[in-house]
Amino acid sequence: MKWKSINPIPINWYLHQTANQYVNTLGDLLSKQVYGSTWGIKHPHLCRLLPFYEHVIKEMGDFKIHNIHISRNPWVSARSQMEKNGLSQSHSLLLWCIYVIEAERNTRTLPRSWVLYDDLLDNSVEIFDKIQKDLSIKLYNFQVANETIKLDMNKSKFLPKVNISENLSSLVDDIWSCLRRHNFNVETWDEFGYRSDQMVQLILDVGKTL
Repeated sequence: MKWKSINPIPINWYLHQTANQYVNTLGDLLSKQVYGSTWGIKHPHLCRLLPFYEHVIKEMGDFKIHNIHISRNPWVSARSQMEKNGLSQSHSLLLWCIYVIEAERNTRTLPRSWVLYDDLLDNSVEIFDKIQKDLSIKLYNFQVANETIKLDMNKSKFLPKVNISENLSSLVDDIWSCLRRHNFNVETWDEFGYRSDQMVQLILDVGKTL
C-alpha cells in the first residue's frame, strides 16, 4: 500500500505476519532516535501507521507514548499535494480526511495534544505551553525551538473550492471546523469515519469495473 492510497487498513493489521517481519527493522530505526528518556519522531504517515509504531515501541522498553498532532488547513494541504505530488484536488482532500480521521481514532486511548499549524506560527510560546499542559510533560529546550519558528514559514496557498463534490467539500469543512474548535466528540468523529468510508467504498466499487 502506498502513502497516497485511500484503501482501508484492516483491523489489527499490525499483528499480521506480513507486518511482523518489519518489527525488528522499525525497532532498529527507532532506537537510533532515542536520546535519554524523552525523544520523538515526526512523520505524516504516523496518522495511519501509529498502531504499528506503538506496538514496536512497547517492545523496545518502558516508554510512555504521547501524541502531538499539528493540523494544516485542508485546502492548503490539498494545494500542496497537487503541486508536489500531482494528486487531483479530490484525491488530496479525501486523503487529508482519511489521515486526520485515522489520527484521531488511533490516539483516543493515548495522551494527545491537537494544535493548528497557523496558531503555532502566530504564537508558538502559547502553543508550546498548551502542549505541555495537554500532555502533562516538560518540553526541554522549547525556547530554542521557538526561536526557529517564524511567520514567514507560512507559505500557504489555498485550493479554490471549485469542481469538488459537495459531499467531500462538506466533510472537509466539518472536520476542519471540529479541529479549530477542539471538538473531539467520539460520536462526531465516528460519523466522519462513516462518511469517509462511504466515499472510499463508492470509488473502489466503481474502479473495479473501469
